[in-house]
Amino acid sequence: MPSALYDAAGRPVALGKSLGRGGEGEVFAVPATPASVAKVYHRIPDRLHAEKISAMTAVARPELLQVAAWPTATLHASPYGQLAGLLMPLVDKHRELHVLYSPAHRRQAFPEASWDFLVHVAYNVSRAFATVHAAGHVMGDVNQKNVVVAHNGTVRLIDCDSFQIAANGRKFLCEVGVPDFTPPELQGKSFTGVVRTYNHDRFGLAVLIFHLLCMGRHPFVGIFRGGKGDMPMDKAIREGRYAYGRRAQQFEMASPPHSVAPFVLATSRIGEMFERAFELGNQPDRPSAEQWVDVLEELKKSLRRCSAHRGHVYAGSGCPWCAIERSGGPDFFIALAGQTVSAGRAFDLETLLRRAAQIPTPPQPVSAALLNPAKRPGVPAVDSKNHQMEAISIALYAAGVLSFMLMFAYGPICLLLAIGFAFAGSLSHRNVTDTQEAKNLRGAVEKAKTALNAKASDYARDVDTPAKKFHELVADLNMKQIRYRTLPGEHQKAKQDLVTNQRQHQLRHHLEKFYIRNAKIEGVGPQLKQMLLAFGIETAADIRRQAISKVPRFGPTRTGALLVWRQSIEARFVFNPNQGLDPADVAAVDRQFAATRQTLEMEMEAIVGQMRSVSNRAHAAKNVLWPQFQQAAETVALAKARAGIP
Repeated sequence: MPSALYDAAGRPVALGKSLGRGGEGEVFAVPATPASVAKVYHRIPDRLHAEKISAMTAVARPELLQVAAWPTATLHASPYGQLAGLLMPLVDKHRELHVLYSPAHRRQAFPEASWDFLVHVAYNVSRAFATVHAAGHVMGDVNQKNVVVAHNGTVRLIDCDSFQIAANGRKFLCEVGVPDFTPPELQGKSFTGVVRTYNHDRFGLAVLIFHLLCMGRHPFVGIFRGGKGDMPMDKAIREGRYAYGRRAQQFEMASPPHSVAPFVLATSRIGEMFERAFELGNQPDRPSAEQWVDVLEELKKSLRRCSAHRGHVYAGSGCPWCAIERSGGPDFFIALAGQTVSAGRAFDLETLLRRAAQIPTPPQPVSAALLNPAKRPGVPAVDSKNHQMEAISIALYAAGVLSFMLMFAYGPICLLLAIGFAFAGSLSHRNVTDTQEAKNLRGAVEKAKTALNAKASDYARDVDTPAKKFHELVADLNMKQIRYRTLPGEHQKAKQDLVTNQRQHQLRHHLEKFYIRNAKIEGVGPQLKQMLLAFGIETAADIRRQAISKVPRFGPTRTGALLVWRQSIEARFVFNPNQGLDPADVAAVDRQFAATRQTLEMEMEAIVGQMRSVSNRAHAAKNVLWPQFQQAAETVALAKARAGIP
């Protein structure tokens, strides 16, 4: 290591301790300027690279230095000699972006980060890209290691000497890239001589934002339903097989289990932005970094916090993180479980139950007897004959006609008979009229019954149905209060289980320190590692045969390789019986039961509120409908009495 290098003016620059070593060079502290560090290349850069670094120092601007580790000066092996390195701003206490968006990494490095923090970081990443683009430069090699984030959410772009730089009328190209972030038009092609564009960067930016919002999932890694063949990520990108899009089924893709589509997770505008970024043929229309800044700022303003879980922040009408947990998925924000918004509020179960007991029970349903009221006593029936009178009337009229016809043959006696039959027929006709009136009375009874049934239907809808709901709520409240009373015992047992299973917990912590991303596993390259991450398999602790069996492209050979790697990590484990319980494990159990307790408290309070609302609604409806129902029943009873129907 050289003890000193020289700046462009030939002045010596003393180097301090080494801060890190990478593939291209080593980074050192600079005691004379603590806000800067020196990057010293392992090999002397070629002429073109040296010219690029010199051009970058010439176009360094304050706005670039705020978002990027931009070169500010050149360093030389001797006064005015060959370029050997550069000075750049110190980027301290930042972690690579994937450490934040990958759930297992985040639990260890950013345990207090809820989803609003991830949204904020996505907003800052977009601002950094927008600043670089506004200066006329292109990042080119977009990847999760070239963006770093601090615990306060600030973002810095690093390895800036690999960017495509526009300076002094020249373009210094970026000739490297990572398939995960490479747009479809460049997939599988050499970057040598390729002039990158803002649209190329926009694809990679959208992937970074997707990672942040969707728990490290890759937009083109999913379940391929188009046959038994593989669907590698680079091929999916080339063919536009966006696994979370509205056209995913058309492309024979489905999102992995326990993942949330952006349309559900965020806002419709966010979903539309991802569609534009990832659909084929949209290269000119990919959202710009400035557009992402605007839409993410809008998203930040629309966020709400889940009432049951402090770490569950979302936009929309329902908490998607709770839905994932209910479906058997992980708690992506487990470090925040139990720290609910309502923590510390007073709650007394017995007081709540007394309030519930004081709520009036809804009215009883209408009885069958009320739907068929007896005739009203003391009301005289209308006198009417039976249906036989109609037949008698017709017969008498017919006899009269026949007697009149026989008069010409048998003389006056037949005339007298005809007159007699006609008179009897007219009398019987009056009785026929009475029979029609009876029909009308029966019709009135049926009409009154129809009106009564209609009122009964109204009553059932507005009184009986709420009453049924009320009793269901009472049963639900009873079940939840029983569960609530058992929680202390369950909590104590869970803590005891930590002691009983201390070895397993120590082993899990040991395995969680080994990330698949950083491992060399035979037959499992970067794209397959991304597939594992999409299915929630991130560390050695996650590797189980049953879990791997659900991941596409992992047959017996690759599964075996993963299991062998896990076993090699497990073989290094040494149990320490004197270590005691990990405070993080105890805290996790406490948070879990605190979250359950507070969720039950809020659910029971909500149930009591619903009971009161349902009861009030049922009684109010009865006050309106019961008089109407009674009036309809009275009408039926009177109609029956008039018709002589019992």
